[in-house]
Amino acid sequence: MPLSVNSRSKVSGWSRYKFSEEFIYLGGKKHIQPNQKSIFFNSYIRNIISRKGCFYCKFKGYERNSDITLGDFLGVWSIMPDMDDDKGTSIVMIHTLAGQRAIKDILDRIVIKPVSLEEVSKENRAVVHSHKMEKSIKSIVMSLLIKAYIFIKVIKHS
Repeated sequence: MPLSVNSRSKVSGWSRYKFSEEFIYLGGKKHIQPNQKSIFFNSYIRNIISRKGCFYCKFKGYERNSDITLGDFLGVWSIMPDMDDDKGTSIVMIHTLAGQRAIKDILDRIVIKPVSLEEVSKENRAVVHSHKMEKSIKSIVMSLLIKAYIFIKVIKHS
């Protein structure tokens, strides 16, 4: 059993979705796996293990109930290659005057460049759209997981 799991490790980089899963075990032993080979990652991006709220999220688009919104700037490598350091670039959406003041207070410690929401959402649709539910795949996977869970409980209590 791992002591820690980082499902978005930057050990292999970050740009162009090349992050990895990193498992750390007792004694410091590490196992690193590219996200393309990860069951968890592939289930996540196919929305098989997403929560119901992800399919009907009311916090999409530009209108938010917060001062700022932070997120991953997926696709920065295509839109602003000079901002892609292979360590991850963030989207910062400012919604209020308080948000503007907060960002202004840290401008000497960050690099910030304006970009339109349309550009950001090209490769990062989750900024403006909820996930699409693939009901058939999700229901099959969830059914199998429930059966496996019940099977394990029966075996443990036999």
